[in-house]
Formats: sequence, structure tokens, C-alpha cells
Amino acid sequence: NIALDVIAKTRSANDINNTNENLDKESSSNITAEDKAEDTSVVKSVGLEEESSKKDEIINDLTIELKVINNEINELREAKKDHQISIMKLENKIESKDQNIKDLNDQVKRSTVLYVEMEQKYSQLKGEISNKESAQCEEKELVQKENADEDKSQREEGRNATEAHGEGMQRRTRVELQCPFCKELMRSAVMLPCCTSSACHSCAREKLAENGMRCPICEEGNVLPDDLIPDRSVRLQVAG
Repeated sequence: NIALDVIAKTRSANDINNTNENLDKESSSNITAEDKAEDTSVVKSVGLEEESSKKDEIINDLTIELKVINNEINELREAKKDHQISIMKLENKIESKDQNIKDLNDQVKRSTVLYVEMEQKYSQLKGEISNKESAQCEEKELVQKENADEDKSQREEGRNATEAHGEGMQRRTRVELQCPFCKELMRSAVMLPCCTSSACHSCAREKLAENGMRCPICEEGNVLPDDLIPDRSVRLQVAG
């Protein structure tokens, strides 16, 4: 019985030892799993921090690029606005020039109409002046013809009177035979038809020319050198 008790106690002690060993193994395995779990969580945490840091860097870079892009967009908008303002100014200038061209065309049209009207008036006035000049020329010719006929009649009457006067005066003194201009005996004596005064032929012509075809004695006008009448009576007395 004692041996059985010893064997039984030995077995129970072995069982207890085995149980304790198993417990120790289990505890050891549990500790190792926990350590591995801790290491894994640490590694994951480090990886997450690195990944988060990289993401932050990427976000910062993207933010900077976005700001640059926004600045460029704002610059483009300003440039577009300036361009639109320039286009509006150019359009206003073009519109103003178009209006100026339109005004100039209107002025040209009005000037053309005025020119045509003035040309018509000029042609009308020219025709009226031409008609008046023709009428005046005809009237002048008629007056000249009438004056010529009247002068011719007066000359004939003067010649007749002069001849009668010359025949009535048979003798004149030597003083009466002197030229009133050169004070010498009359050479080629002629009689002025306006006043029947006698003078040298050359002296009478010279004085008429000097006085503008006015008689140097009685001052009557329109006395021509061809109108001088040869004074036969004086010529005969001077020759005698």
C-alpha cells in the first residue's frame, strides 16, 4: 500500500509538473504572441506616420501648384479684361471713324449738289451776260452808226459853211495867215470842222493827238485827223 501511495504521489507530482510546464509553455507562447503583436503595431504605426508625412508633402506641393495655377488664371483674367477693354476702345475708334467717313460722304454729296447748282447758275448767268453783251454790241453799233451819220452830216455842213466862208473872205492880212500854234505862215492849211479855225496841217494833227482828239481851240471832242478840211482859200493867199 505504501508503494502504491508513493507511486500515486509520484504520478500526481509528475502530473502537476507537466501541468505547470504546460502552463509555462502556454504563458510563454502568449507572451511571444503579444510581443509580436506589439512589434507589428509599432511597424504599422511607423508606416502610417511615413505615409501620412508623404501625403502631407504631396498635399503641400499640390497646394503650392494650385496657388500658382490660380495666380496664372487671375493674370489671364486680367489680361483678358485688358484685351477686352482694348477691343472696346478699338471698336469705338472704328465706330467714330465710320461716323467721320459717313459725315465726309454727306459733305461730299452736299458739295456735289451745290457744285451742280452753282454750275447751272453760272451757265445761266453766262448765257444772260452773253445775251446782254450781244444786245449792247448791237446797240453800240447802232449808236456808232447813227453818230457816224450825224458826224458826216455835220462835216458836210461844216465844209459847206467853210467854203462859203472862204469865198466870202477874199483877202486876209498876213497876221490872219499865221498858224495859231507855230505862229508862222500856215503850211498846207487845214480847217478844223468843229470851229472852222485854220492851222498848219502838221500842227493841227499834232495838237489833236496831244489833246486826245479834242480840238485845241474850242475843246470839242471826237475830232479825228482825217476830219481836217483843206483850206484852199488860205493856201491860195499864202501862195500868192
